[in-house]
Amino acid sequence: MMKHCADGCGAMRSSPFVQKWAGVCRSREPCEIVAGTVQTAGGISCDAQYRRGARIELEKLKSAGAQLAVLQARSPSCGCRHIYDGTFSGRLIRGSGIFAQLLHAEGITAVDTEERDKLENVLAGKC
Repeated sequence: MMKHCADGCGAMRSSPFVQKWAGVCRSREPCEIVAGTVQTAGGISCDAQYRRGARIELEKLKSAGAQLAVLQARSPSCGCRHIYDGTFSGRLIRGSGIFAQLLHAEGITAVDTEERDKLENVLAGKC
């Protein structure tokens, strides 16, 4: 049902994480939000790159008229309900990633990949 409904809604792929022009690539050191900024386990700030990628993708979604985003759970960019606690210990806390926060501020519904039931209900109401 989700694939059919997403296809009917004109779904598109989007990822602030892989934006080349944002300076973030897939083969990077793990990052978490530490004291409000995105950092690597080694203490290097990636915050500007994450925020830039999030803004770029937000503009793409707004231009496309997006009303819903399905985001990667627990990510420092896309986590909707929980993110890692910033200690790089695998512990989760309630919170949202950088991109998820921007989506919320713009009124775009965000659900994570682990919220299948909620996602199906949201898609059913939007398609």
